[in-house]
Amino acid sequence: MKESLHDQSPAVSQRAALRASTLRGHLPEHYAEAIDAGLAAQLQEITAITGNSEPPTFENTAAAMERSGQLLARAAAAFFTLVSADASEKIREIETDVSPSWLNTRMPST
Repeated sequence: MKESLHDQSPAVSQRAALRASTLRGHLPEHYAEAIDAGLAAQLQEITAITGNSEPPTFENTAAAMERSGQLLARAAAAFFTLVSADASEKIREIETDVSPSWLNTRMPST
C-alpha cells in the first residue's frame, strides 16, 4: 500500500524537511516531506500576510509575498529536477502525490 504524504509521524517531519540541507545548494534530502512542509509553511506565511492588521504597504504585502515560500521553492526545485533526471517508479509515485498540491500554489483561484 502506498504511503500518503500526510501519513507520516511528527518525528519524520522533523528530519531534513525543516532544516537547511548540507547538500550543495541547500536542497532538502526528503522530497515529499520537504514539499509538504513547504506547502504548510507557505500557507502560514500567506495567512500572516493577509491577516496583518497594519495598513498595507509594498513591504508588508508584495515584498512579503515575494519572500514567502522559500522552503517550498527549494524542495520543488530539487524534486522536479530529479524527476526530469531520474524517472524511477518511486520518484513518479511521489510526483503523482505532490504535483496537485504544488500546482495549487502556483495557479490563481477562480
